[in-house]
Amino acid sequence: MNGPELVGSLCRIRPLQEGDAEARWDLVNDGESRQMISGVEGTSFDQVREWCKTAADRKDRYEWAVTALDSDEYLGEVQLVKVDHADRKARLRLAMRQAYRGRGYAVDFVPLVLDYAFAPEPHGLGLHRIYTAMLSGDARVHSVFVAIGFTFEGRLRQTHWDGDRWLDTLLSSLLAEEWAELRRDQTRNVDEE
Repeated sequence: MNGPELVGSLCRIRPLQEGDAEARWDLVNDGESRQMISGVEGTSFDQVREWCKTAADRKDRYEWAVTALDSDEYLGEVQLVKVDHADRKARLRLAMRQAYRGRGYAVDFVPLVLDYAFAPEPHGLGLHRIYTAMLSGDARVHSVFVAIGFTFEGRLRQTHWDGDRWLDTLLSSLLAEEWAELRRDQTRNVDEE
């Protein structure tokens, strides 16, 4: 499904589109990114192009391309997957192209996605819980989620073989009321400055 375009201070996110296929192909073929986007092993360029072209047709996920504020170039992506409206939850996933990692983009766009996910309908999805499941080989991204306010829930041991070693899956989550309190605290801190 298509979510709205959302604009932060460093970047914007917009629905994934067919024109993102070549840059997403680069992302899919990067070893570190491949760990963040499961199920892409053996994917062809034509499959990536079709995925980008039909992203809006999927009913249980929202997929956005991350772009710079002054460009439409695909820098990476963020997704809400396994969106469950009955239980009001979804999984948050992200992956950035290698040249754009570590520049603070995730700290900018993840709050935009959370605001949209937790906002009541019709302005958002009205979700109650957002969770992540990150491989232990990507501790940097997991630390970003924790810094934003996610609570570490646990570790599933040796869930993924990366060709050299077993990796664990790190689970964390954030509830709507926790996010609302974090946002209130941020507003109070800005008002006090």
